[in-house]
Amino acid sequence: PDAIYYPSVEELEAGNLNLNLKVYSNYYCEPFIKPITISFYEKPEMPVVNDTVLYSGETLKINVNSNIPASYKLLPDGVTDNSFLIDADNLQPGANQLTLTSESEYGCENQLTFTVTKIEGIRPQQYAGRLTVFPNPASESISFNLDETNIENLKISVFNVAGQLVMQREASPSYSNSLDVNGLTQGVYMIRVEYGNQVRNGKFIKTI
Repeated sequence: PDAIYYPSVEELEAGNLNLNLKVYSNYYCEPFIKPITISFYEKPEMPVVNDTVLYSGETLKINVNSNIPASYKLLPDGVTDNSFLIDADNLQPGANQLTLTSESEYGCENQLTFTVTKIEGIRPQQYAGRLTVFPNPASESISFNLDETNIENLKISVFNVAGQLVMQREASPSYSNSLDVNGLTQGVYMIRVEYGNQVRNGKFIKTI
């Protein structure tokens, strides 16, 4: 029958496990004994990379500080390095899925997949904070609150996950902060509200 051995935490932390393999045969009285050493190797450490939005001309730098000697590769480009610079101008508009893979000198592998969404245009210079959208998810309309008062002009832009502008509205100070999204298809959308030289970004889910 198969023999199963579960190493202890101490053995795993030590990195090595010494066992004596005993094989019994019908032709011999004494078992065949062979010492075996099993080594445990860690997976390469991966950096923390969150899903990111980049505007045209912006870059995202990823530095790798591995706990063990390892090689890293960024896909789909196939660039191998310990430091990667992702240029928005080299990405397709919308969501770009990238994968960072690693392999240690002992053959242990690890990987991390993340999304970089490219929006064509220049990022607004002043960011007034995250925009709270409600209800979220929404099927017919969404609303949002602005702390500021006496807003002269309000510009509302909605983008799909491909970074394409799907809706845009300009409103007066009497705007009721409600936006009809009934005409949008089901999915995830980003909303940007601009007023004066301020901008707020938010996200919402459109349901049927």
